[in-house]
Amino acid sequence: MSKPMNYDKWKKIEVSDDEDDTHPNIDTPSLFRWRHQARVERREQRLEEQHEHENKRKELTEHRKTFNAKLKKLEDEGGDVSSLKAEKESLEKEERQWKEKDEEIKKNERIRPLDVDDLTHEGKSKTSINKKVTEERPKNMTEDEQAEYYKQFIEKHKANIKKFGMFRHYDDTQKFLEEHFELVCEETANYLVVWCIDLEMEEKHNLMEHVSHQTMIMQFILELSKSLKIDPRQCVRPFFTRMKTADEQYKQGFFDELQAFRERVQKRAKQKVEDAVKQYEEEERQKRLGPGGLDPVEVMESLPKVLQECFESRDIAQLQDALSKMPRDEAAHHLDRCIKSGLWIPNAKDAEVKSSTSNGRIRSLSQPVLLELEAPLKICGGTHGQFADLLRLFDANGYPPEANYLFLGDYVDRGKMSLETIIMLFCYKIKYAENFFLLRGNHECASINRIYGFYDEVKRRYNVKLWKTFTDCFNCLPIAAIIDEKIFCCHGGLSPDLHSFEQIRRIARPTDVPDTGLLCDLLWSDPDKDAIEWGENDRGVSFTFGAEVVTRFLTRHDLDLICRGHQVVEDGYEFFAKRQLVTIFSAPNYCGEFDNAGGVMSVDENLMCSFQILRPSTQKPMQETQTKGPITNTPFPKSTSPIKTSNVKK
Repeated sequence: MSKPMNYDKWKKIEVSDDEDDTHPNIDTPSLFRWRHQARVERREQRLEEQHEHENKRKELTEHRKTFNAKLKKLEDEGGDVSSLKAEKESLEKEERQWKEKDEEIKKNERIRPLDVDDLTHEGKSKTSINKKVTEERPKNMTEDEQAEYYKQFIEKHKANIKKFGMFRHYDDTQKFLEEHFELVCEETANYLVVWCIDLEMEEKHNLMEHVSHQTMIMQFILELSKSLKIDPRQCVRPFFTRMKTADEQYKQGFFDELQAFRERVQKRAKQKVEDAVKQYEEEERQKRLGPGGLDPVEVMESLPKVLQECFESRDIAQLQDALSKMPRDEAAHHLDRCIKSGLWIPNAKDAEVKSSTSNGRIRSLSQPVLLELEAPLKICGGTHGQFADLLRLFDANGYPPEANYLFLGDYVDRGKMSLETIIMLFCYKIKYAENFFLLRGNHECASINRIYGFYDEVKRRYNVKLWKTFTDCFNCLPIAAIIDEKIFCCHGGLSPDLHSFEQIRRIARPTDVPDTGLLCDLLWSDPDKDAIEWGENDRGVSFTFGAEVVTRFLTRHDLDLICRGHQVVEDGYEFFAKRQLVTIFSAPNYCGEFDNAGGVMSVDENLMCSFQILRPSTQKPMQETQTKGPITNTPFPKSTSPIKTSNVKK
């Protein structure tokens, strides 16, 4: 307990007994003590009143539950509910009185002026007095000077700002700010806001929500400083005092503002992504423009179907024949647009025409859009440019062609070595085409890897032309696979538009990933334990689906298991819908921020499935789980794994 305040220092100060007036040679310093004690008593009385009011609320809540239970029991038994009429009226009267009292307390709290006890309390001083001198922000700066000051401030304090953004407890946050008062400023708040938007754009939703909480703490401290017209550093303790005490109204206001801020961040991030995609599409359109300034894609789409087929087949004779059968003016119009867009080059050799429209490198990698595979093989989830972990995965499971592999997509972005990762996988695909299979993930799409790292890596190390070559290859990758007619594999998940596998087989390639529809869902949808049927996806793309959708899909197509990637899971694999769906993720310690393991699912000749776990590189290497059991009958403990698909005839 802290020592009582010592008033002896004020023995030579004399004041009147009127609180508003002072006059020399009238009174004693004991009046100071009285004033302080009176203020403390008023505060204790107010807190006691609030405490009693809260206890009354809890008492009424319990009373209401008891009354409702008695009423329901009487109704179920067919008794006379009128016997409870008096109790009901009494309870409703007490509830009305409580609400009136609650409004009165809130009103008084709003109009009550702040006093010294709202800002401080007895105990060891933690104010900014006698602390190390912090740099002062220059005043009346120009916009250029402000930008330069912000840049220098962030360069100097970036590490501490990021550390502040990762704290999870009020006590730790308060202590850190009191030790680093220089961070309590607008520059820190601005950097945190930008960080939140960047995290949301990178789809790190959980991390964004955490950092946004710390951002709102900084903004509330700065707002408190402005309202009291004092140094922001003096508002650190008052803010945390109110947050850690039972000031429900203040805390509710804080969390309301936090939710609104998160919504603004999500909206801004979505807009920035859309703007980046539009910018990229416009850049690509400008690059495609032919000698006459027309876009070959737009011209191609505007051509009659018969001419489109000629260009797709690259048959010059067929094209000339089709043009000859058209009215002269119409043929001249289409031919002129084709020349201006570069689709048709007059007097060009056949090889040059082919080179302007061919995708030879894509065709060399293409296989059926729906692969039909046979066990044994090993199924891997996203690798995301973590080349060292990909090598560890092959070390533990065997390099091709020692083992057959099916990868579920997401080979690039996030990690620092996307080029090495995708080149190695493509090389294995070319050399062992019948033993090594690659499905397309949502990051094998120009509009996504343009933003999340792959484009920047290729551009920095080589050139944009090489990135476009990869994009052409990605546009031709298979979308899904079926293993021995029992295991369905894709990157994302199911689609409400998917009724038969023939729909997948009819997807034409090369193709970009549309914003909606079957192809989009196969690459973007997610399972959700809270969804009954189909739900809205937090990613802003595609849907979520529940366990009933999984069961219905497996029953309709006589399948045993759905195998997909697309999500980080703690143990490298995770079951859903009573082990009817499994998520596999093969990038341990994802982005250096998740302490997750990587997983590989091995399927043997008898469709017995087991899981190999790839721990983060600082932990133990790949290990295989041991317990066996059928998918459909036995609960699946998190620490065990091998399973067997039911009713399989080999």
